[in-house]
Amino acid sequence: MNDVPSEENRSADVSRARDAFPQAEIEMHFVDSLPGGKVVMPFEKDGALAWVVVRGEISKQAGREMVAHMNHLVRSGLWRQNWRGPQPGA
Repeated sequence: MNDVPSEENRSADVSRARDAFPQAEIEMHFVDSLPGGKVVMPFEKDGALAWVVVRGEISKQAGREMVAHMNHLVRSGLWRQNWRGPQPGA
């Protein structure tokens, strides 16, 4: 028995995931410093995930490639933001 889903089934799963969940945008921003001596920190809000990186700790090319790969994961439905944002009465 073949437990590997067909390409058609995988494509359908990706399409359903993409339609079911809003897509987040992935961004990268460079700064001079971060608190606590950190060199990278994620900041998340509804609809976006930003990686803040200290200049010189990652090349701009590596940053662009990382963002492109992460955006591909988001757009293909392989990663989704599971963040509900501010809730009424909270």
